[in-house]
Amino acid sequence: MAASSNARSCGNIKSKAAAGRKDSVTAAPYGTSLLLPLLFVIALLCVQSTVHASATCNAGDMAALLQFKSELVDQFNLLSDWNSTNPNCCTWAEQYMGTAVTCNSQGRVTSLLLSGRVATSSGNTATLVRNTSYNAAPFAASLGSLTDLQKIEIDFVGFNGVGIPSSWSNLKQLTYLDLTFANLVGGLSSSLVSNWNLLQTLDLQGDGFSGPLPADLCTSQGTTTITSFQINENNFSGPIPPCLSNFSSSAFQPGNTGLCGAPLPACT
Repeated sequence: MAASSNARSCGNIKSKAAAGRKDSVTAAPYGTSLLLPLLFVIALLCVQSTVHASATCNAGDMAALLQFKSELVDQFNLLSDWNSTNPNCCTWAEQYMGTAVTCNSQGRVTSLLLSGRVATSSGNTATLVRNTSYNAAPFAASLGSLTDLQKIEIDFVGFNGVGIPSSWSNLKQLTYLDLTFANLVGGLSSSLVSNWNLLQTLDLQGDGFSGPLPADLCTSQGTTTITSFQINENNFSGPIPPCLSNFSSSAFQPGNTGLCGAPLPACT
């Protein structure tokens, strides 16, 4: 339905543009040279939007998402349309929040957006939390098979005291990672972050991370691809990698009392 709607819209745009082009040719030949590139861009955008709207979810990616859902307690059915009877995971949403899953034209998942904190009409807060009776470990490891993922935003989802699974080191296309107030613990290992060479946003505030910040957050040239950084309200310790020294102290504190080095006081 969405693809048909997009096609109709594109058709209308093209018809109107064609009419405008005819007028331009008659009135101002110079304007035609400016209009033709614009028509090409419009046509390209229309084709792309139609392709993405009709994309069918990759079967492996759908299985990974269903596995992740099975490890959660979803008391308020926020993920009610995440099921095998609705096999196109590219259309899956989160109740109250809207789109949860985004795919590329090949049906591979590129974005996963979840929030476990939603105010209901009764004033309660709906939450998504780890099912502690689930014995398989580690939690959320299946998401590591979503190798086209570029953006993960999972905030206020109760991981309940587990760390980022090592399988997430496979997410080499990751540019955006937001795990705020997700009740995560453990550290950021070098083996985990060394493959995140495209990472631009890292937001881990309000969790329970500890240990050092890995030097692999910096490139071999001493720079970083990260442009947005927030890790306050954790328990990180040790020296701050030099490539992160340009971020303000509020990116690190409050919390992380064991961290030292610019922009915080020097290590002793």
